[in-house]
Amino acid sequence: MISDMAPLRCSPDELYQEFIELHESFLQHKQTIQKLRMDPDYEENPEDSGIFEMAHEFECFTNAHLQVLMNLRVKRSLTEEDASICEKLEVMLKEERNTWRLAKALYRDQLFTESRDVTRDSDHMDDSSVNLQNGHQDEQMSIHMHPGFSEEQIIGKFYLSNNEIRRMQLVCDWLEANEANDLDYKDEEDKVEFYSEGPTAWENTFHALRAKYNIDIPELDITMNPNADIEICDSMDPDAPIRTKKSLVHSDKEVEIRLFKHLFRFVRAGKLEEGQELAQRVKYHWLSAILDGWLPYSDPNLDEENLGHTAIHQTSDIRPVSGNRKRDIWKRTCFRSAKMHGLSTCEKAILGVLGGNLKSVLPVCNSWSDQLWARLKCSIDVKIEKALRDPSLVPFETRMHLTEYPQEFYDNYQDLEDIFKSIKDSKIVSAFKEATVHQTVQKYLILNDIKGLLNQLSEWVSSLDFENNLLDNNQAISPHFLRCFAHVVLFLREINLISPEDEEATKIIESYIALLTQRKSIQSVAHYTTFLPRENQILSFAKLLATIDDREERKQCLVIARESKLDVDEITQTVVELIRNEPAHQANLSSNVSMSEAEQTKTSVADKRKIDALDYLLYLDVKNNVAILHHGNILLRMFALQRKMDAVKETFLKLPLNLGESVEKQWRIHTNSDITPSLRNNLRELDSFRALLESQEELSHWSEWHRKKPEEPRKPANLSKFCDNVNYEQRLKQYQQDVELWRITREQRTNTLIDKITKMFHFPGGWMRDLPTDTEISEERLNQLERLRKYFVPHMTTICFNVLQLTNRHEDCLKISHLLASEELKLYNEFTKAQIREFLDKIREVTKTIVKKLVVG
Repeated sequence: MISDMAPLRCSPDELYQEFIELHESFLQHKQTIQKLRMDPDYEENPEDSGIFEMAHEFECFTNAHLQVLMNLRVKRSLTEEDASICEKLEVMLKEERNTWRLAKALYRDQLFTESRDVTRDSDHMDDSSVNLQNGHQDEQMSIHMHPGFSEEQIIGKFYLSNNEIRRMQLVCDWLEANEANDLDYKDEEDKVEFYSEGPTAWENTFHALRAKYNIDIPELDITMNPNADIEICDSMDPDAPIRTKKSLVHSDKEVEIRLFKHLFRFVRAGKLEEGQELAQRVKYHWLSAILDGWLPYSDPNLDEENLGHTAIHQTSDIRPVSGNRKRDIWKRTCFRSAKMHGLSTCEKAILGVLGGNLKSVLPVCNSWSDQLWARLKCSIDVKIEKALRDPSLVPFETRMHLTEYPQEFYDNYQDLEDIFKSIKDSKIVSAFKEATVHQTVQKYLILNDIKGLLNQLSEWVSSLDFENNLLDNNQAISPHFLRCFAHVVLFLREINLISPEDEEATKIIESYIALLTQRKSIQSVAHYTTFLPRENQILSFAKLLATIDDREERKQCLVIARESKLDVDEITQTVVELIRNEPAHQANLSSNVSMSEAEQTKTSVADKRKIDALDYLLYLDVKNNVAILHHGNILLRMFALQRKMDAVKETFLKLPLNLGESVEKQWRIHTNSDITPSLRNNLRELDSFRALLESQEELSHWSEWHRKKPEEPRKPANLSKFCDNVNYEQRLKQYQQDVELWRITREQRTNTLIDKITKMFHFPGGWMRDLPTDTEISEERLNQLERLRKYFVPHMTTICFNVLQLTNRHEDCLKISHLLASEELKLYNEFTKAQIREFLDKIREVTKTIVKKLVVG
């Protein structure tokens, strides 16, 4: 078995790109039409919008890929699992094709009807209030039916005036067109022509009658004859088997059952002419005549509208009559015949369709579409026959000759909602989820229940798992559902059946954008994002940017966003926030080994990703320096609270060198005023981090130099040797020089470090403290600043004290205690009681050391 699904899946996946290219083309056409509308001489035409052409192309695309998929499957040997997936893909594509075909048919008619109604209302403005009160019935009664009108004309005008029957007929035509497509693909082995090639119908029965009881004919061995135990019909007229209650020979009965089964498929597909041709080929001429009896009678020579143009006395001008003059009798006969005993199920179904006998049709309707078609056909028949007999519509002269139907015929009528309730009660369920989903969409479209459709689609997309990549789904179905749903929503938007602000519609489009984000389809995400409300646009495109790591690709994304007229400034800020709020991945969560402090404070890959996210703000041609400051400070606070000083440093270096000056300058240009106190505090916060990093940097230099103290040379074991002794003395002298230089440099570095830390403590207004402001300040930010002070002030004080103690500058250690006790700085407020006690213990030790030195000195 060959198990290679790649070519089979590749074809449907091309639909993503084909749909967006077609939609972009439609939008360009729409812009052209909008320009034409500015011309006062332009006449509005619903076809000009191009929306139905787009739906037609969607239908063609899905059908083309369906054909490719079916052809590929035929040529390949697949495993059972792959064959199942392929079959589901085929069902999905077929049903999506049908969905687009339905939407195009229904809403083209609806849009043209509304356009026609608007034109009529503008011509009859005086009667508008009456029409609104009397509603649709008044519209029907306004039709002028002349006594000379034929059935065909009456039915035609009734279709024009009645929206319900026209919608029913459109759905019925749609179902038949779908079946016609499937009819071409089904196996040919059951074609009745393969089994009936004689000059007459029932050729075996006819042969048996001629050779009745003739044992000399070798073909009819009574001992082996399957017809030996039955009484063979001894007449050859079409009603003979029922009238005589005798049977055809077994082979003819098989052929006839196969014929009616095949013929019903033609009727189901609306191919009555092909059905007639089939019946004639197999010499069932009476059956061919039955299939021709449904046509309404029409005599164009008696058409009142054309009498003035027709010269009846001239033979050449007489036009042919069409239809069945006794159609009502024919229909009633079909209705009654469909209930006769002795007929096969499919024969009853054919007669039931022609005569409007629903009970005879339903037994062969085993699918959702078959049930819908059968109920629609019978309901349409009832409405037409009622209209032909309606005194308010048809003159007495026209309806007086019509025969009446039994009440059972009229009881078959159901409106669209009742039809779907009956189908639901029949509990017919498709074997494929793909078919059920699209049939549900089709139901809502037929009912024109857009709100119900949106609720259902929204419920479905909510159930999809976007955390687990949809593209890894082996069934590969859900992504195509999303593509279809999103474009159905966009289609309905274009014909004003959905508001651009509708939350459910927005949710559906966002779900499709989420799928495209997984596919890293940047251009597609930008395209569909423009159909979202502004707030949703920002978040959706930011989610895409959050998946991009390559620098050049990030820049290209921003270019595409700008070309799509998206708010790039807000998007970049949002993506920085999204990445910053991503949960950090702890690799050792399941491990019993705890991380060391060094490992915990090390810059992780997730931290690096958060830092690099700031690049989005820096890529912009016109940088939003206030936003850079805001998000930079948030990241600095986050890393500092985690004690990740390397990450703090890397973040700080990512920010522009002159950010403070740029912020003030940009603010004054845009507002023509000084910066606000709140913004001033943000700048103070950045400067506070600068002071901390300078102290940390100097501490690193000091520590590095402190560890580089020269090592004293080792004294040789035997100083009696002159050479060894001289060599040692030279090395010792060099060591003393190096130590002195090391001490001088360390002293300089110590002074620099102490100055940096002291400068940090003397930060104007207090390190990491906000100046008073009238604006509301984030409680979270204030809490973070307080936590930073509570940690870094004692921490840096301790470092300062320890450095002075290590360098034996004990008197300067006492100065630190004065700094701590200063009421101006109030550094002691940042210490806990335990930290104060610990610091006092250090002061006590230093004091003892100083006293001891004084005593010794």
